[in-house]
Amino acid sequence: MPLLDAVPPLIVSSVFHVHSQPVRARLQEGLEQHFPPVLVPRVFDQIYSQTEPFQLFRQLREGFGLSQLLELLYEAHKTQEFRTPPSEELQTLDMVLQQGEHSKLRLLSTGWGGKQKQLHQELTRFSEEEYRRFVQTTLRFAIVEPLACLIPGRGDIFLDLYLTSSLLKSQYLVTLVQALLAVGEVSCLARLVPYIPGQKARHLRTLEKIIDKHLDVPETFRHAVSDALAALPSPKGVKGFLYSLLSLRRRKAREDT
Repeated sequence: MPLLDAVPPLIVSSVFHVHSQPVRARLQEGLEQHFPPVLVPRVFDQIYSQTEPFQLFRQLREGFGLSQLLELLYEAHKTQEFRTPPSEELQTLDMVLQQGEHSKLRLLSTGWGGKQKQLHQELTRFSEEEYRRFVQTTLRFAIVEPLACLIPGRGDIFLDLYLTSSLLKSQYLVTLVQALLAVGEVSCLARLVPYIPGQKARHLRTLEKIIDKHLDVPETFRHAVSDALAALPSPKGVKGFLYSLLSLRRRKAREDT
């Protein structure tokens, strides 16, 4: 057994405590041999503050692997609540991810960079549980616009989380409906029925127009919008007459189909 492996952990801890500056310098040097300097500070803090002296001692002797550093970088971002890094750091991360794979970091980088098409491609590779965890993280830390996480086949999972997050304000219902339709999750509209009463008139009329263009909208959703519109106070004068006429024509057209 090498002599250094026989050094008691207590002795290593004492030496590291007394000579912290040389230890920090050695760690910095070791990290920069394997990782771009712009990414080192996040990983450095993650290692130095959370690694026991004896474990750090062994790590300095054995060196660092890319997959290990990528996982440490992810944990560092997690500790910092996934705040968007500076552009230089983000660009460097993209280059590093071409050399080593880390699905969660790749997804974060895609979200931070606003690459929605690529984000959807990455999310489709996730299992249901992985997708659920990412949406939870997004809703908590605002990594990306929540509706950007919607993909085909995951509408119910998304709504399970989104509808309990207090993010669905009155003015956002129309946007949510449009986003669900855009990814083919039309059946999920039935789950939004409880949120229709109390919507503002202009939002209800927008929903009515959307329904007219999508014949496969669930009947429960159609009726809820129609009932909410009927419960609105009727506009007075010519405007009220024209709107009533238009609503009647729409209802008749739906009945004919």
